[in-house]
Amino acid sequence: GFEIHLAASQPQGTWPGTTGRVQHLIEEIELGETVAFLCGQQEMTHEVTRRLVERGVPKTSIFLNLPR
Repeated sequence: GFEIHLAASQPQGTWPGTTGRVQHLIEEIELGETVAFLCGQQEMTHEVTRRLVERGVPKTSIFLNLPR
């Protein structure tokens, strides 16, 4: 079993999910045995990585896909 958490900082139309920045979502969810796959702007992924590590997620469980 797994959970996917999405956040839209600028939702369009009738977006049913979390609004705001993903950095704030991290503080609201139970991390457990989290494996994170991050994509987006480098500044955001660095901050999310930092917050995940602060909450106990090993860096080896965080994967990045950065735009070129």
